[in-house]
Amino acid sequence: MAATVIRDLVDAEKDAVSGARALERAAALLPGLMQWHRWFLSYRDPKGLGVLAVIHPWESGRDNLPDWDDALRKVEVKDIAPYERKDTSHVDPAMRPHKEDYDRYLSIMAACRHVDWDPAEVARTCPFFVADPGVTFIFLRANRDLLALAERLGNDAEAEEIRGWISRMEAGASVLWHEDLKAHVALDQRSGKKTDGISSASFLAPYAGLCDSGTLGSLQEHFDRMAAKVRYMMPSYDPDHERYEPLRYWRGPVWAMINYMIARGFAEAGDSTRAEKLRADTASLIETSGFAEYFSPEDGTGAGGGTFSWTAAIWLTWASRSHSEQAA
Repeated sequence: MAATVIRDLVDAEKDAVSGARALERAAALLPGLMQWHRWFLSYRDPKGLGVLAVIHPWESGRDNLPDWDDALRKVEVKDIAPYERKDTSHVDPAMRPHKEDYDRYLSIMAACRHVDWDPAEVARTCPFFVADPGVTFIFLRANRDLLALAERLGNDAEAEEIRGWISRMEAGASVLWHEDLKAHVALDQRSGKKTDGISSASFLAPYAGLCDSGTLGSLQEHFDRMAAKVRYMMPSYDPDHERYEPLRYWRGPVWAMINYMIARGFAEAGDSTRAEKLRADTASLIETSGFAEYFSPEDGTGAGGGTFSWTAAIWLTWASRSHSEQAA
């Protein structure tokens, strides 16, 4: 997300002097950003498919997503010492991953330690290697924003390289398309099997700039179907799926920062109605349950940690009614 944040900071500076200063800072950061993106393309898409894989559920940021279940079950539990979980000491265990999940989480880490975390060896041998629409779409968006920065700075060679990355990933999006579901899903690259559920990350396609009528129309239909099932959008997993759980970590709850990215994509695609629905729902959740880590899509109950800075940040920058009025 770094390139997207830096572009936003540059674009926010309207004064000529502060704008020039922001561009100078962006210019200093550009070489590091280029290296960062090259790393992801080399070690999380080693076959050049145009999609990014994660080597661990934690790397996705969506730790307990149902999409990881089948791939995780194939991970052999070994090479882990006895451990004590701290997460369940301050959060209801019913809202957290199960112990067997954690055993496999740690087994993945042990496998990576076995190859000294060499990134090429990790990509080749890690027992868990799943292409994720969330990471893929956020990264594609970051490439577009990095291109805008490179062009604005007059860095022609870097801009041409980034255009190649974007073309590769635009073509790669089809790898994650599930024709029956009409949405992008995860792909276990070890087994070649796609997942069978629609997650909130499926709705990040417009955020990534994938706004063709087929993709956008399908997502709008799914959005409306889900909105008829729950009180607050966007559930992190399809409420019609058998693995949906409204309060268990990433298996159903609403997350404010994902809502923001989905809404931004819809707005940029010209769908202000669904974008506003997401903003209004996020505002209502925070007004009802405070700056919780995540929320039940069914009744708005706050869950997980109770004072999360990312939820507060989303309130300050997007969800609050005062901010919405200023933007209007």
